[in-house]
Amino acid sequence: MSVITGNETGRRITPVYSLGEGFHRALPRKSADDDLILPDWYAEASAPVPPMSPLYIGALTALVLIVLCAFVGVRYFRELEQKMEKSLEEAEASLAISFTNEPTVFEYGSEQIPAMRFVSDHTGEVSFEGSDVIDTSKVGLTQIVYRVSAVDSYDQTAQKEVVRNYFVQDTASPVIELKEDLVRIGAWDEFDPAANVLTVEDPADGKMDYAENAEKGKYTVVTDLDTHTAGDYLVTVLAQDKNGNTCEASYGVQVRYVYDYSGNVLNPVIGTINGPNGKETYYNLPMDLIVDIMRGMGFSEEEYPYWIRKDGVKMLGDYVMVAADLHIRPRGSTIETSLGTGLVCDTGGFALRNPTQIDIAVDW
Repeated sequence: MSVITGNETGRRITPVYSLGEGFHRALPRKSADDDLILPDWYAEASAPVPPMSPLYIGALTALVLIVLCAFVGVRYFRELEQKMEKSLEEAEASLAISFTNEPTVFEYGSEQIPAMRFVSDHTGEVSFEGSDVIDTSKVGLTQIVYRVSAVDSYDQTAQKEVVRNYFVQDTASPVIELKEDLVRIGAWDEFDPAANVLTVEDPADGKMDYAENAEKGKYTVVTDLDTHTAGDYLVTVLAQDKNGNTCEASYGVQVRYVYDYSGNVLNPVIGTINGPNGKETYYNLPMDLIVDIMRGMGFSEEEYPYWIRKDGVKMLGDYVMVAADLHIRPRGSTIETSLGTGLVCDTGGFALRNPTQIDIAVDW
């Protein structure tokens, strides 16, 4: 075994053991004179460790530096990230937008209203998500998304969005203008009820056209007018715009058998009137004998057929059959009545009381 002696330091000798470069194993025991007694295995186990090569040392140094830089880099970027987050939050907090007190409900029309018109103040830049106008030609809700944005010192874009609702409504009805409030026509005249309509126009949609049946964006006419029958009729004009707003206007039509007569027409309800030639009444009796009398006077069946008009007036050809005072109005003479041109075919006891009265034959 190998022995390493101690050195003298003062009165005591302290052993110093030089075990060779790279030896890290503890020694088991000492001799009585403080000499170190090495075990048998020392010679083999305490062989010197060969020194590290420069390349290995360089690689180890580089690894240490990389680890150190990585640690420092992670810390730097974490701090940078926190600064950037704070900067973005501050930029967002500085963004604001305010609006005017203008109404947000608009009437239907053709105007294109810029959304920027309603911004009273703002920070940053204003842009829009989608449309930046309110189109008043479209009824309903329009949502405008206002976006304010700003760029911070780290070139980050901060932004805020505000959604505002605008409404377009159509409350204006069409306007109907008539030519006349009362139209007078003669029986059997051709007359188009729509011809008395001057214009029908919607404030937003403009001029409206006529349609046989009611439909949006057009107007129509409703009436029970019978131009073949004397009477007073009502014509109603109905208009509906594209958004369903409606309006109506009415006018009267007087159908008369005498053009220049505008008074009442004899009918089952009004049994006595003052017609164009005085008092008129009506009667309902069989006309066979009277027709035979007229045939004998030359009023042939071919030219003067006997028939009952749609309104119940008994006719001989184109003439209303009437009874009158034959001394004043001879049989076969004509006279204007409220129901048309009359042909004197008959007489009656009324003529003694009122010689100017005429009695009109009807089936009422």
